[in-house]
Amino acid sequence: MSEHYHDAADLKLMKEMRKLAPADFDAWLGLDKIVGRDGAIPRKYRELMAIAVACTTQCPYCIEAHAKGATTWRQVVSLLAMERMLSGDAIVVGPAARSLAQEILHPRPLVLKMAGPLFVLITAGLLPERLREGYGLNWDARKEKRFRRLVKTVRVSLPFVPRPLRIVPNARSAEKSLGV
Repeated sequence: MSEHYHDAADLKLMKEMRKLAPADFDAWLGLDKIVGRDGAIPRKYRELMAIAVACTTQCPYCIEAHAKGATTWRQVVSLLAMERMLSGDAIVVGPAARSLAQEILHPRPLVLKMAGPLFVLITAGLLPERLREGYGLNWDARKEKRFRRLVKTVRVSLPFVPRPLRIVPNARSAEKSLGV
């Protein structure tokens, strides 16, 4: 018996699942094929949407599979921070989410490790209280004050940052394609 709620051996049950519920299994495969191809919505964005669904359902296999298809972890993290998902009850902090948060907030490379406290401050400051608690991120009036000062500093200094540094490459591409 596994020590966690999922086991890699579960994937061996796919044939049995197909046998027991063929129509449902084929529908699931059809959705997966739609995600994996380009169309009006590029594949990388379809993968990001699939990750959002997988995080909601807490399916570790889907999260892993679709994260590999996404362009960057930055896009994955940005997706998970979307206001609509965070403000509702759609996101539940489960074992997979806590594990991913640990990897992101406490990176292993030394260069990123030094910025860890800043990552935690920004992340905790942007999260609603219930998610902050779910991730075990301690928050108090002192941290709130530091976060507000940081936000104000960024807001005041951002207009002085050159446009190419302010706007991520994907946003610039989207602006060009829209003629903005």
